[in-house]
Amino acid sequence: MAVMEALEVDDDIRELIIKRAPEIEIRKVAIEKGMVPLRRNALAKVLKGESTVEELGRITGIL
Repeated sequence: MAVMEALEVDDDIRELIIKRAPEIEIRKVAIEKGMVPLRRNALAKVLKGESTVEELGRITGIL
């Protein structure tokens, strides 16, 4: 089982990168296009019983 965050660089994301858009703007567009953030991915695995809260904290550093 993998917990990950993958950014697919399409034309819109590429344009944001080229114009040196802030990370938060790139992230917002990526999420709108379907990217699942690492923390959300990890939390989903905990809620499905595939991982633990302790592992979520270790992976994401939020606990």
